[in-house]
Amino acid sequence: MIGHSMGGLTGLMLARRHPADVGRLMIVDSLPFYGVLFGPGVTVDAVRPQATMIRDATIAMAADAFAGQQAMTMPRLVRSPEGQAAAVAWSIASDRKVFSQAFYDVLTTDMRGEVAAITTPTTMLYPLDPTTGQSAETADPIYATAYAPLKGVRLARIDNARHFIMLDQPEAFAAQVEQFLQ
Repeated sequence: MIGHSMGGLTGLMLARRHPADVGRLMIVDSLPFYGVLFGPGVTVDAVRPQATMIRDATIAMAADAFAGQQAMTMPRLVRSPEGQAAAVAWSIASDRKVFSQAFYDVLTTDMRGEVAAITTPTTMLYPLDPTTGQSAETADPIYATAYAPLKGVRLARIDNARHFIMLDQPEAFAAQVEQFLQ
């Protein structure tokens, strides 16, 4: 199984709950609990009010406001203008209620206590784009700490990429997928 973002979290959940059904797992820029991006001691209860507000506001947005919001958000997630346009189009084409609820679910799901019990061989890809001001010294520990309890995990950083690694560095991403599939 290969899962990006929400799909990566879903992969963790499947590997934990149905280990016989997931032979190998590749997670692409996902964390066992996204709340750690708000701070190291954040809990689901602390994140829930903000997640609820985001979900409800996104559902209530007019279509043009949502499109504008996505156009403003994507440059933080994708480097190239072409990739940004594609990701915005995907967002706009999605069912906004499903999109919003899925985002809420991701923000309020904490798999940190279950990661150590996962036995599925796992590869975890994560991006680093120095033009955003993030350095390897700050990015690497976030992922290393999040996945430290997962025995045998292989972490691989893809440089000069943002959240949509496959759009920003398609060759490097394809090479990692090829290695994973062997």
